[in-house]
Amino acid sequence: MIYFKAALTAVSPLIIGSGAEDNSDKDVCLDADERPYIPATALAGVCRHYFPQSPATDEIFGKQLLTKEDKGVKSKIIFYDAVCEGDSPEVPPPAISLRDSVKLGEYRIAEDGAKFDYEIVEAGAKFVFRMEYDGAWEVIKKIVEGINSGDILLGAKTTRGFGRLKVDMDTAKILEIDLDKEIDKYINFKWADVTGEYNALKPVPIARSALYETLVLDFSVSSYLFIRNYATLAVADNGKFVDAEQLTDNNGRPVISGAAWAGVFRHHFARVLKKAGYAPNARDLENNLFGIVEEDGKKMRSRIIFSDSVIESATLRNRTRTAVDRFTGGAGDGLLFTTRPAYGGGGTLEIKLPKGVSNGELIKSVINVCVEDINEGFLNIGGESSVGAGFLKVTKRGDWT
Repeated sequence: MIYFKAALTAVSPLIIGSGAEDNSDKDVCLDADERPYIPATALAGVCRHYFPQSPATDEIFGKQLLTKEDKGVKSKIIFYDAVCEGDSPEVPPPAISLRDSVKLGEYRIAEDGAKFDYEIVEAGAKFVFRMEYDGAWEVIKKIVEGINSGDILLGAKTTRGFGRLKVDMDTAKILEIDLDKEIDKYINFKWADVTGEYNALKPVPIARSALYETLVLDFSVSSYLFIRNYATLAVADNGKFVDAEQLTDNNGRPVISGAAWAGVFRHHFARVLKKAGYAPNARDLENNLFGIVEEDGKKMRSRIIFSDSVIESATLRNRTRTAVDRFTGGAGDGLLFTTRPAYGGGGTLEIKLPKGVSNGELIKSVINVCVEDINEGFLNIGGESSVGAGFLKVTKRGDWT
């Protein structure tokens, strides 16, 4: 029997829905102490999905009795709820924030009735990750590799920048018990007994993805950035309320959400395809790549993944404007409003595409064109894009790897 435990860090925000709608349209799971946690069922589900569907996988994760003729298989691996690191009241719980989203139409205009909000557990949250397995080390190693490479993502909206985790290998501890010779040790087992060094037995798992090709680019903000955050009532440094502010993380850093990136790339992707002569098939290619919800409720999941981008070294400043009366040319009555966008700074975007995806070379070519158009100023992102906001400059770009 193998026991494994380690700290599990949220590299990106997490959406682990509880099914409740008390604070938003989708609340996160909380334990009795009002701390977020990751249910063991969620961990087991994504880890099983990572392994190929085969009888060997059924032997590891178990198999349900679906018919009377089926033979059920008991799982050899046990996952535990990943609870918040630290069980003392003095240890603050991970930050929970509220984000909202809206569906945009063909011309990047919000559709009626398509706005909703949801809770997230902010990046940086730490949990205790525990597994026990009656089998060989390779299964534990493969799961840890999958998490650290980003191939195992957890929760909702994983194609839009959420659900990336990391196993902290410096905290990884193991214990092996020979059930034939150490049955007393097994009966009296306590997690405090798991103190063996994982790295002493096995090499540190690699962080390279086995499932995706990845494009990474660094960028700077050349104008100003305004990804609206409607979920909070913004207060400026001078104590005055502002009508809307730039989306930020719990440390006050501006964020371009994965959903915002996906919206911009999706809109431009279709335009580039049509310009390149793929007009008859452009919509099908777009929907197959970015996903779609049909009118009858049928869903097609997005195949392309966009990360959140945290903007470093940016400054939030008030920007007051007024609507102009088109008849008089003067200021409109009662139409003065103040926003709080972000100026300067830069960040990183990671785009992931499944290896072997249909039309992969064409997709990568069109994404490359979108990146070039961002760099040349033909494509910007966020609100107030028609009045100079959202222009970026690509400062460093890798290849698809």
